[in-house]
Amino acid sequence: MREYAEKELAPSTLIHYKMRLEKRILPALGHLKLAKIQPHHITAFYNNLTETGVRMDVLYLATDEFLQLIEGKSQKSLGEQIDVERHVFARLRSGKSVYFETAKKICTHFDIEMEGHFTPKNPEQVLSAKSVRHHHTLSSGILNYAMEWNLIKDNPVKRVRLPSIKKAKSAKANYYDDKQVAALLEALEGEPIKYRTILYLTIDTGLRLSEIAGLVWSMVDFEQQTVTITQQRQYVESYGVIEGDPKSDSGVRSVTMSKMVTQIKM
Repeated sequence: MREYAEKELAPSTLIHYKMRLEKRILPALGHLKLAKIQPHHITAFYNNLTETGVRMDVLYLATDEFLQLIEGKSQKSLGEQIDVERHVFARLRSGKSVYFETAKKICTHFDIEMEGHFTPKNPEQVLSAKSVRHHHTLSSGILNYAMEWNLIKDNPVKRVRLPSIKKAKSAKANYYDDKQVAALLEALEGEPIKYRTILYLTIDTGLRLSEIAGLVWSMVDFEQQTVTITQQRQYVESYGVIEGDPKSDSGVRSVTMSKMVTQIKM
């Protein structure tokens, strides 16, 4: 982390890497010395990743036993005591779900076990093939650097095959049709110009959220009706607002605006 990752990686990438390390890779392999990690350790780790109950974004429902535990207690006071939004308990009482981390936080506060108090909404849900490959790439990358720094002689991940995982069906593209766009633009009438401008520009150009957030006036040419993307801005947890260059050379580009955007009136 100190010698390479924090110096070389973008904060948004680093956040994802830390999550994979802390939540899965280190619990599985962190107790082993580098030189002792063997292909069979890696294989066991990969097989575990394909099992149910591994996903961190699985949704959990409260059991009757937990609902009895919080019966009569104020949602506001519970939220303040546990440092979660009060609506979390309204969701649980109405039969809706919360994320694993939230359920775990609540159980830690009450000093109770997850089992018996929360139950997974989709217990058979597993990690995608893409997610397993992300863990494989990160593990291999770390051990490659260990080789370069003469900490180990070879990379055991190179001698392991990824398990066969059925590829999930691609999600159907979800976008507004002409009628929905028209309804959105009609609803924007009378709203502050900054909100109208952002949404008009997004619909008109297809710019990413980080690109829209990174715009400054010097990037806008009203005569040529273009927006030139040279930077992006995004919020990264634990880091705050980060400004930087587009991820690739192709991200630096000029995009044409229509008169619909350039002629927005106050």
